[in-house]
Amino acid sequence: MRKIVFLVFILAANLLFSDHHFAEVDSLENLLPELKGKEKMKTLNILAVEYIEYDPQRSIDYGNQALAIAEKLELIDYQSNILSTIGVAYEIRGNYSKAIELYEESLKLAEQLDDKKIIANTMVNLSTANQNMGSHDVALNYCLKALDIYEDLDFKEGIAKTLNNIGNVYLYLQQYEKALQYYLQSMALKQELDNSADLASSYHNIALVYQELEDYQKARQYYDQALDILNKNHDDYGIAVCYTNMASLYFIQEDYDKSLFYDNEALVINKSIENKDGICLNLNNIANTLIQQNKYTQVPDFLEESLTIAREYKNRDMIADNYGAYADFYEQTNKPDIALSYFKKSKALKDSINDAMNKQVIAELGIQYETTKREKELELLKVGAIHHNQVRNYLIYGLVFGLAVVIFLLNLYYEKIKDGKIRQEIQEKLQESEILYRTLTDNLKSAVYTFNPEGKMTYVNKATCQITGYSEEELLKMRFFDFIHPQFRDYISQRGLSLIQGENVVPNYELKIITKEGKEKWIETSSTRVTISNNIMVLGTAIDVTERHLAIEKLQASEAHLRALFAGMEEVIFVMDKNGKYISIAPTNPDLLYKPASELIGKKLNEIFEAEISGFFLDKITLCLSAQEMVSFDYQLDINGVAYWFGGCVTPLSQDTVLFIGRDITDEKISMQKLIESEEKYRNLVEAIEEGMTIVDKDMNFVFVNNAACKIYGYSKQEMLKMNVLDIVPAEYRELISAQHKIRLHGESTTYENWNKRKDGELRLMKISASPLKLENGAVNTISLFSDVTEMREAEEKIKASLREKEVLLQEVYHRVKNNMQIISSMLKLQSRYINKENAIEVFKNSQNRVKSMSLIHEKLYRSNDLSRIDINDYLESLLKQLFISYHANLHGIIYQVECENINLNINTAIPCGLIVNELVTNAMKHAFRNREDGIIFIKLQKIPNELFRLEVGNNGSDFSPEFKLENAPSFGLQLVDILRSQLHAEFRLDHTNGVNFIFIFKELIK
Repeated sequence: MRKIVFLVFILAANLLFSDHHFAEVDSLENLLPELKGKEKMKTLNILAVEYIEYDPQRSIDYGNQALAIAEKLELIDYQSNILSTIGVAYEIRGNYSKAIELYEESLKLAEQLDDKKIIANTMVNLSTANQNMGSHDVALNYCLKALDIYEDLDFKEGIAKTLNNIGNVYLYLQQYEKALQYYLQSMALKQELDNSADLASSYHNIALVYQELEDYQKARQYYDQALDILNKNHDDYGIAVCYTNMASLYFIQEDYDKSLFYDNEALVINKSIENKDGICLNLNNIANTLIQQNKYTQVPDFLEESLTIAREYKNRDMIADNYGAYADFYEQTNKPDIALSYFKKSKALKDSINDAMNKQVIAELGIQYETTKREKELELLKVGAIHHNQVRNYLIYGLVFGLAVVIFLLNLYYEKIKDGKIRQEIQEKLQESEILYRTLTDNLKSAVYTFNPEGKMTYVNKATCQITGYSEEELLKMRFFDFIHPQFRDYISQRGLSLIQGENVVPNYELKIITKEGKEKWIETSSTRVTISNNIMVLGTAIDVTERHLAIEKLQASEAHLRALFAGMEEVIFVMDKNGKYISIAPTNPDLLYKPASELIGKKLNEIFEAEISGFFLDKITLCLSAQEMVSFDYQLDINGVAYWFGGCVTPLSQDTVLFIGRDITDEKISMQKLIESEEKYRNLVEAIEEGMTIVDKDMNFVFVNNAACKIYGYSKQEMLKMNVLDIVPAEYRELISAQHKIRLHGESTTYENWNKRKDGELRLMKISASPLKLENGAVNTISLFSDVTEMREAEEKIKASLREKEVLLQEVYHRVKNNMQIISSMLKLQSRYINKENAIEVFKNSQNRVKSMSLIHEKLYRSNDLSRIDINDYLESLLKQLFISYHANLHGIIYQVECENINLNINTAIPCGLIVNELVTNAMKHAFRNREDGIIFIKLQKIPNELFRLEVGNNGSDFSPEFKLENAPSFGLQLVDILRSQLHAEFRLDHTNGVNFIFIFKELIK
């Protein structure tokens, strides 16, 4: 996740020595040797201010010189001012903790002087630094205090900048509408003050809101406006911040090239002004972008540098972001275990109790501020409403009286005036009366209107048009009910009818209307029945009270949100004074209260707990108030007979009150105890194993060795913990070991063998498994497990040599068996030449083929790399080829097919299988295809479940009799098949579906 950076203009205290403003910095520096005392101090501080943005370190040096003189002269007002200036320089460099320390010193001095403006300025600086440190609750608290002071002083410039900082807090909380509200208020004040330099921060931060709302076009427009001002003012710090967030904008839009461009530009500027926080963020952003582009080479270097800076300046947000980036990097590079460990670190840091409390306290402060503000607004509204009611009532009475007078005069003169001249005078007076009446009503901010019994509007003033959005012409064509909200129409209709009929009705009431633009508004109206020119009318007045309703609704929503927030929390939360008295208790988790809330409010700790426990709590409260910072601790209480462990913290709310929070950590304590026990078991296990175990640091120095490691190398633990890995490695292997170590520093594990040297100088061969070991501080150690395999390797070499001798001997045996069988086959062939009887020759030929089938197996074995198993497919192909050559004269048009999976059989199984195939194929060649010119002989061997094999030998020639039984076979060859089947323990069946198919199912014979 990429972090956004807020652009704020830090308010150093006003210069207290404006009588020495110089145009040129060089002139000031040239004057320094000639100046002394107070004048030199003033000049040094002016130089510190001049160099703040361009050379922060020089600014700090000048500031410290000025501060030394101010302290020597005991000028408290100058000390406060100079401390703020130095703090600003540290803040621009990214050292927020040092800046806060200086601001707090400045604030104490300003409070001694009771200078409200400097106090407020310093509080704004404190809010900015605390927000950059991730303490958003503290930041908001300082902002609200500063805002109260600025409003009392009517200091608009300070108000504008403080509103901008409050907007930053709400942007962090992802309350974008509220953030935009404060930014716009700030921008309006800056425009009114014609403060173009400060306008850059408003434009920039409004861009951030639109970026979060995914309105990227508007975001870019506001960034451009901010950059225009920043470039004109040569504000390097502001330009770097703007570039950084523009890089984030392009990153969101997946335009990674532009994102890298702006981050690199910002990095160059931040390095030039030594803004460590900016450097840290840019490095992290660049690493994240490279991960998205699958360019991983430089990512570890960028993240390591960023994490080092974040830890140096204790920036927890950036530490968590760097852990998250490491998790993404290792996940993308297929190292899920390392990625998970970094993800857990990131999540633990972000979900820490401090962050949770930040958001909670921010919410409380925001609600408190908004509530106070709304109460003031409501009071003003009430006063305004009373004033409007009075004006309205006076107006109604005046109008009624005026109309009555006009009507009376008209009736009186009408009887007496017969002369045209008199009529003209009356007409002129009537027109004057109407002009006076209209002038009176049109200058009122309250709406004034009349309508007749049919509801048609007969008169409206300008305020009526402004409230409803309709023009006068449009309203005079409408009925009063036309713009009333449907929710109120029935009520208004009945009320109007009652009023027309002269019934008593409540004069004042509130209702909703719908304007011409379709917006809903609340109005408070008052109406009365009047008679004008003998016509009954309803005269009404109204004021717009929408803002008041919205304020009430927001207040109710805020209160509901706060109640829901408390209801969902598991912690117990109190507000206590410095004496340990319970002031208020949040309704969060009553089950974890020592006593019911009603019994605690108003009582002190020593009235509830024993002296030891109450004293312990009071010490923490005293420490918290004296240091004005959060104090954390653990404590144990027995509640309703159950022992609970709590993680507690007290945070200062004022000089005399604290916020006390307790969280149930009983399960965590139990887990911690189990972890301690587990670690003890682990240590015992490590010391008991026979393998050596060592841990070395990044420089290859031993930091841990177990007993077995000491025994293997012949050193004591004390001796080994003072040694380096290279001390036990022969010179010719050191370069290799160093290279292996560098691989582990980059997160990879290795397994290897290496010769190591014992204390007595003897070389021993070690088998080593080594892995990187990540520490919490980011350092990488190496953990190794190893064992001495010298004797084992020597024994293995002897076994291998013996095995090679036996393999050669076995090959020779197979070769001689094959030669002997070949001699037998040749002798049978020679003998068959001297036998004339056909059946005798056939017997010799069959015997010859059987011997060849066995000889072929031995030939395949001694030619094979594996002397124990034979490739059956290759063997059957060779056997069939040999048989077809032997009987080629009788086999014109007959073909064979061998279908065999990738199967290897041992010799005990292969020989009977080969002989079965030999007998059945020979039999088919002799008898299956008589009187036929074509045919197929097929052999199929496959592996089936349960470690069984299925052998099929068949043909599509003449069929065997259905009554044929293998065990009753008449010929010697088929009897031999039955004997071989028994030897294989095979199941047998004969398939007559298409020709004849002999099927054998068997397991491989064990040697």
